[in-house]
Amino acid sequence: MGTLVLTSPKTLIDDLDKETIKEKNVTKKALTMGISTIMKSKKIILLASGKKKAKAVRCLIKGKIDKNCPVSFLKRHKNIFVIIDEKAGSLL
Repeated sequence: MGTLVLTSPKTLIDDLDKETIKEKNVTKKALTMGISTIMKSKKIILLASGKKKAKAVRCLIKGKIDKNCPVSFLKRHKNIFVIIDEKAGSLL
């Protein structure tokens, strides 16, 4: 893992996982945010793809709000749009 750069109290620039950057010409860094920062957004668009995201998607769509599954807290947001592929939705 590379050096984290603080951009705000709860938002960081971090290196993406090697698995994520298999493609050529893909950025190697991304912003990461805490749930409290995300929840302050007017609108959330969540994009999930691949089998590795299936448990998180199930947690968001079918599960209860649980601190062990941070994405579940998005259920409390009033304006969220979820886009998933077939693999990410495989456990629904």
